[in-house]
Amino acid sequence: MNTKAYFKNSTKAIAAFMFAMVLVTGFTACSEDYRLEDFLSQQFLDTGIIDWINSKAYSTDEIQQMLVEQVENGLTANGRTYTPEQMAEMFDVKTVSTSFSTSKEAWGKAEKLFTAQSNAYFANADNFKSVPAQSTDACTALHRALAQNSITTGWQPKHRIAFLHSKADMVVPYSNYLSFRDAHAADEGKLFKVWDDTFSTSDHVDGAFTFFVNMGLMHHLAQQFKWLTE
Repeated sequence: MNTKAYFKNSTKAIAAFMFAMVLVTGFTACSEDYRLEDFLSQQFLDTGIIDWINSKAYSTDEIQQMLVEQVENGLTANGRTYTPEQMAEMFDVKTVSTSFSTSKEAWGKAEKLFTAQSNAYFANADNFKSVPAQSTDACTALHRALAQNSITTGWQPKHRIAFLHSKADMVVPYSNYLSFRDAHAADEGKLFKVWDDTFSTSDHVDGAFTFFVNMGLMHHLAQQFKWLTE
């Protein structure tokens, strides 16, 4: 996942559980030297989201609803109390409609989810011109861990890959594809290509639905599948 893209505008709201899932990967490599508190704000940790994810007992939809309830009702945890107004400073509650349902989602604000140090480091594009050669603090350690676990760089495709992506997808951001493309520029058109990055202006669920409908109805997608097998 392209972490820099999520942090470059700290005023932008991003689904909170997505941040946590990204960071858990890095924490695995950093756990001996750093704590969650080195990266995440105390208020965010008090929501219980890390325990929810680690328990594997809840779906992402259920986690969303538990966060929405905290925003609407406030939170008391670990000896601390947060009013609904204080929770609303960390999360925006949005009503999201898809082709199948309408629900409320809690979208976290980066400047409230993370420590001031983390926000300053990951919002600075200059820090991402290269991967730090060594870990000098919590942020550089996390940067190195995320780079080592990257799904877009550090490996070479062995078979052809075709991408079809909605630029409005907030679950799997389009910047992931751009990172992959830039890291494998010499292979574009040979080992990978993007079929269409404008076919949908919808988010993840509706974008996927549009793709599968088009896959069955549009002849040009059949030709793209043929390219994969050549």
